[in-house]
Amino acid sequence: MAIDHSATRILTRPIGRARRPLRAVTTPAAGSPAIAESPLSLRRRREAAHRTRVFASDAVIATAAALLASVAGTAAVDAATLSAAVVTASVWLLALATARSRDPLLSFADEVGRVCMATGAAFGTLAIGALLLSPEQYRPLLAAAPLGLVAMAGARAAWRHRLRTRTRAGEHVSRAVVLAREQQLAAVGDALGRIHAVEVADAIGFEDHEAPAGVTRRVADACALRGADTVIVAGSPQGDPEFLRQLSWALEGVAAETVVWTGLSGLSAPRLRVRWSGHTPLLRVTMPLQDSADRFVRRAFDILVAAVLLVPVALAAVPIGIAIRMDSPGPVLFRQVRIGEGGRPFRMLKFRSMTVTAERDRALLSHANEGAGPLFKVRDDPRVTRVGRILRRYSLDELPQFWNVLRGDMSVIGPRPALPEEVAAYRPHEARRLAIRPGISGPWQVSGRSELSWQQAVGLDLHYVENRTLPGDLLLLLRTVLAVVRPRGAY
Repeated sequence: MAIDHSATRILTRPIGRARRPLRAVTTPAAGSPAIAESPLSLRRRREAAHRTRVFASDAVIATAAALLASVAGTAAVDAATLSAAVVTASVWLLALATARSRDPLLSFADEVGRVCMATGAAFGTLAIGALLLSPEQYRPLLAAAPLGLVAMAGARAAWRHRLRTRTRAGEHVSRAVVLAREQQLAAVGDALGRIHAVEVADAIGFEDHEAPAGVTRRVADACALRGADTVIVAGSPQGDPEFLRQLSWALEGVAAETVVWTGLSGLSAPRLRVRWSGHTPLLRVTMPLQDSADRFVRRAFDILVAAVLLVPVALAAVPIGIAIRMDSPGPVLFRQVRIGEGGRPFRMLKFRSMTVTAERDRALLSHANEGAGPLFKVRDDPRVTRVGRILRRYSLDELPQFWNVLRGDMSVIGPRPALPEEVAAYRPHEARRLAIRPGISGPWQVSGRSELSWQQAVGLDLHYVENRTLPGDLLLLLRTVLAVVRPRGAY
């Protein structure tokens, strides 16, 4: 670290990957004008501005939804209707504020979850009030809940997008001082370098034998000099259990928060819980695989989606089957052994997109294999028929697999079902893909397909296995539709 004392401009040593230049933090020289706003107050003002914007959109949406529901339900606009709508919007906004749903530090999933809980609490209270006071006047207003909930989620997604865009442009970034053992600094810096919302202003390494009080002073001084608003702690000297508390006291009025680095990676927020044992907080990591209730809900979701989509699939099968038979001799459907959940084999259905001798001819094309890892892929595969190229490009050849979903061999969303020879080449961690049912679509299919490396594809699938949720599956289903409309990496 180098400090130019004449201009009091703080320069930082690099940590992790290269980042954009840090903003200079200046201290006043004798006779100079007042210093600029501190990073801590700037951060607090920035977060307050975000909450104000979200509140404004919530107020507009809640009021508009209540008015629309009231007018549609009563077919009249009078003082009573307007007052009922105002009361509804006010109770709704109060519930949203009580749930602290506008905190910019929340993940988007947590934010929407709090909005849903607040909405349920608000309209539950209104429903009770309607029964006691004026059922005719307040009952129509209950229809405002689903309308407003969807609009609020959309508005908050737009505000989140604005935050992400400004963060990537270098705004709304937390300046952090990292504290870790000397041998850990590089690893922590590399991980933080992939987070757009964090800018490492300084890195402080310590040895285990150092006194905690001395390390605390060094961190506080660094925060003051660097204008940091966050301290990321990846360890404590001498394993002192009181170190974090002492550090937080020393940072009062200097930094906004202290973040504890756990070293965990590949875990989504819903799997992490803070639990208390006496006066000791414990970080709980839940198991990734579902219990019986979760499996029941997921299976019901698969059956519902498959049953609904098999009707249009059956209608589409007629022209697709005719095109396949006219293009090349052989059956319309292709059955192939794949490996499912727990390593169990099953026969997967597809519309035939290759010649009937494709399996035998595969060995002749081994020299042209472009597949990643154990996958076999040839971009201009001569075994693919003319109709087959169209089917593959738009994933129409996968449509019969909804029958596999209905049978229980597959899920709608999940890792790609692998061939036996691919599974035989798996390394131990790659076999984790077999812990759940394979899917018709999944993170690999919507993120580039054959354009991804094997390591990238496996990483996406393993992250999905460890962190899958039903809302996440709904999002992947929507992304699948977009990927089919705008295919990329499909051949």
